[in-house]
Order: sequence, then structure tokens, then C-alpha cells
Amino acid sequence: MKKIILLSLFFVVNLSIFAEHFSAVNRGRVLYYNILNEDEKTMEVTFRGASFDLVKDEYVEHVYVPETVIRMGKKYTVVRVSDNAFRGCSRLRSVSLPSSIKEIGVAVFEGCSSLAKVVLPDSIDIIRSRSFAGCISLESIIIPSLVERIEDEAFADCELLETFHFPKQLTSYDEDVWIGTISLNSFTVDPENSQFSSIDGVLYDKTGKVILRVPEGKASVQIADSVRVVGEKSFSNCKVLKSVVLPESIVQIDSYAFENCIALSSLSFPKSITRLAEGVCKGCESMTEIVFSDKMIRVGQSAFENCKSLSKIDFAKVEELGKRSFFACDSLKEVTLPVTLKSIETETFGDCLSLLKITSLALEPAQCEVGAFDARSTYKCLLFVPGAAVQKYRSAQGWKGLYHVNKL
Repeated sequence: MKKIILLSLFFVVNLSIFAEHFSAVNRGRVLYYNILNEDEKTMEVTFRGASFDLVKDEYVEHVYVPETVIRMGKKYTVVRVSDNAFRGCSRLRSVSLPSSIKEIGVAVFEGCSSLAKVVLPDSIDIIRSRSFAGCISLESIIIPSLVERIEDEAFADCELLETFHFPKQLTSYDEDVWIGTISLNSFTVDPENSQFSSIDGVLYDKTGKVILRVPEGKASVQIADSVRVVGEKSFSNCKVLKSVVLPESIVQIDSYAFENCIALSSLSFPKSITRLAEGVCKGCESMTEIVFSDKMIRVGQSAFENCKSLSKIDFAKVEELGKRSFFACDSLKEVTLPVTLKSIETETFGDCLSLLKITSLALEPAQCEVGAFDARSTYKCLLFVPGAAVQKYRSAQGWKGLYHVNKL
């Protein structure tokens, strides 16, 4: 009985160390497999061992995955590539997958830094999260015609990828699919695609009225007069984008539309925009000046947070400043708040340590939340207000934390 128990324990431990069921040679390369269904005789190609990172560079150079594998006289069909199957194989240069493959798992080729070519079968309908993340040698890829969806960060940091084509069936993609694709300069779309279209390499909805995604490698974008909406994160992380002209036809700019456009030095908002969404220009480090139209009512939360070069703001007739809307604007030394201003939310000017002068033109202090101004600079920051309003500001919540209140 003890021998049986010991043998059983050894078998379990052995399986935990070597997760793959067996290996076989194809075109001179050893490939590792897991049996998925013994009755259906299906299997997946996988990594060697209990974890993908235990054996470094198990797969190198060129790998050809066969459609079928013979094991103990039985023929199995390879229908899947497991999660992390080739992950981290930095010397892997190309992979060819058979038409029998129905699914590729999560992070299949992540970190394959030498991978320049992958032949994907037409039989797959989804590209999983981080499938090709960090494939810095991948210059192009053909998306199979039946693919309907691409998951989050599937092509993150594919630094040499220049173009991306949407086939007819591809109608859905998750957030940050192309983040870090610094050379990507063009999206193309099959004319029969029901959801998307492309103009000058930019991805739009089918009507051409909503900008969905700008390639990160574009330095400038000319937006057509027919466009109505700048979509959420549509320009985000376009780090070489230096200029963009927003036509008057635009009536809506969604959250984080221009986030981390670090080369964008200025942006004029059309009069049709009355409210700025959350984080719309967050992290635009080169932006030096903002001029709002007299139609702008609200600046949303974190709208210009971390705009470290921002030194001049024309608030026009703005009424509301959202939480952290100008947080950590390091170069901001003075601001003039308009007579129309009604509310300032917490941390609006938080971490603006260079802010030394604030001028408020309103006779009645705007509703100001505690912490709207950074506590570390309130003792040295000078506040100038109409003479008749000095006492009101000295006693008003949020304002009374500013020690030096002076009349204009």
C-alpha cells in the first residue's frame, strides 16, 4: 500500500513539473503538446515544463506547427495554441500555424523580440490579449478574414508595425490594442466592413463622423469637416503628433481623447464644444497655451493634468473647473479667473508649485472646495480680487487658505 501511495505521489509531482503531456519532432524541431480531448483526439501546442519561463528560448528560429501528430499509434489534431506557448522566446523568428488551429491563447507570442513573420490560419476568429505584445521585430501581419475581435494590448509595443488592416469581419477591439506601436501610421479597412472606415490612415466609424483611432506614428492629422465626434482615447499616446486642427463641425470630444500626446504644443477647441470631458489632454507635456472659446462652460476632471509646460490659460467665460483639471502643471505661474466662474473643485491647481499669482475678477467668490489650491504654495501665492470683495474672499471656503489677499 505504501508503495502504491508513493508511486501515486511521484506521478502527481511529475505531472506538476512537466505540464505538457508529450513532445514530438516536426521538421527538426521538438514541439510540446497537451491533449485536450482524448475522445475527439484533439490537442494544443504549448511550452515546455510547468511554466513558460522555466525553460529559456525553448523555441528558436523557424517553427512549423503540424496539423496532426501521431502518438502511440493514434492521430491527434492540433486545434489550439495554448496561453504563453511561445512567450519570451527571444530567438524565435517565424511561426507557421496550420488551418486546423481554431484558437490562439493569451500572450502566445509576447516578448518574442526577434519574431518577424507569423502565418495565422483563416480558421481563428479572435486574437487574444497581449498575443503579440513586445514583438519589436514584427513589421506586418495579415489578420485572418474571419477574425471578429481583438483583445486588450494584443499588439502593444510592436515598434516596427507600420500598417494594420481591418478585414470584413473585424468589428470589435478592446482598449489599448496598439499602445506603443510608435511606427504605426495607417489603418486600412475592408470596404465591406460594417463598423469601420478609414480616411487618410485614420480609423473612423462606418459613417465617417466619429474618429475612433489615430495611428501612434502620425505626426499630423487633418480632420474632415464632416466629423462630429472625437472618440474616447482616439489620439491617446500619439507621441509624435505635433499638430491637429479641430473643425467647427465637432460637437463632442470624449474622455482622454488626446491623453499623452507629449509633442502636441497647442490645441484650439471649436466654439461648438461647451464641455471638456475627463482627461481630455492629460499628460500633454509640450502644451504651452490654452485658449478657450467664450462658449466653453466646464473643464472636466484631470483635463490638463500633468501638462508640465503649460504657462498660459485664457479661461474666457468658463464657469466650472473640475477636480485636478490643472493638477501638476509645473510651469503655471499665474492665472486669471473670469467673472463667470462659479465652482472650483478639489485639487484643481494641486501640485502647481510655481503658481505665485491668482487674479479672480468675480465680486462673489466662486464656490471653492477645500484643497483646490496646493497647500504648499498658499503661503507665498498672491491672490488679487476686486477691492469690494477682499473680505468675502478672506472668509470664503477654499479661498481663505490663501494667506495673501490683495485688491486689484
